[in-house]
Amino acid sequence: MAQLGNCENQWAALSADRSRVVSCDESLERAIEKAIELGEAKPVLIKVPSKDGSYIF
Repeated sequence: MAQLGNCENQWAALSADRSRVVSCDESLERAIEKAIELGEAKPVLIKVPSKDGSYIF
């Protein structure tokens, strides 16, 4: 899985194989646009939570 530390509290666009972060942005649409501009036709998108607090997945 890609390292998401720089994407805290943002949308992260991952490569199709989920091995790297292609882009991050506060806007979902902009994260997708950036990923496509960087050559990732079908990015996997996730919302990265803040490091503050506890989460149950």
